[in-house]
Amino acid sequence: MMMDKENEIQKIIKFIKSMQSIIKTSPNPTQVERIKKDLSTYLKKLKELVPDFDPNKETIDDLNRRLFMSQTNADRSSVVIEKKSISSWDYKVPLQKASPNCADRDINFLYSVIQFVQKEFWPILSDLHLQLDFTHSQERQMLRLEFDKILRSLKTLLETIEDYATSESSDFREQLLKMKNKQTRVFIIDVNDFFKKLKDFITKLINETNSMSGVVKNPSEKIHFNPQFEEAELLEGYTVKGALMEFQDFIHFVLKKINLPDFKQKKFDI
Repeated sequence: MMMDKENEIQKIIKFIKSMQSIIKTSPNPTQVERIKKDLSTYLKKLKELVPDFDPNKETIDDLNRRLFMSQTNADRSSVVIEKKSISSWDYKVPLQKASPNCADRDINFLYSVIQFVQKEFWPILSDLHLQLDFTHSQERQMLRLEFDKILRSLKTLLETIEDYATSESSDFREQLLKMKNKQTRVFIIDVNDFFKKLKDFITKLINETNSMSGVVKNPSEKIHFNPQFEEAELLEGYTVKGALMEFQDFIHFVLKKINLPDFKQKKFDI
């Protein structure tokens, strides 16, 4: 095989294994159906690259072993491994349209992320599941206030998007377009700043659990959600520390997707 073809096959195999894992474990039927369609597409592509592959007769693991594991050490050393693969969070986060007329991929992604955080991650930060000392409880509360501000900004932005899409006045649409563009830029910057602060907070808590300082009072306690008033499912049965580490990993994923520079961003005027 040519090296670039090997890389493509290995990458597709990773995609397929990730999708198969999500299909087996996801409690979201809509997400499962979407991933099944994607899986069918990738299996078809894989068969084009490996004509003798029959998914009805050979598993992905067997194919991987047949193509790559049987190579000699010299052969293996010549294979360039694709290090940058799709994250499992790409499949765990159900992508949603932020509003009927929102066509901005970044806003749709951030809307989906915020909904996911509200449902799956923020409950683990509540004092019901995460017991903190007084100082860090106050810091947690300040972050919640910032998150609420993000939610209000998102609501305003989506209202502007819908107003722009439905307005029949050309003059008004021009003004709405400027508003929409400014609000979009500011929103993305604010979300990025918020997740950086949240990452620092979560990382600090994880480090404190390692030092046994008493900042996190229940790091080994297992999380069990009450379905009567909590919709969260993803982190059911995790320890508090384990859930925080998952949250930290998710935030890294989000910041990588946003991909803004580290320098202080300017708030744009209309």
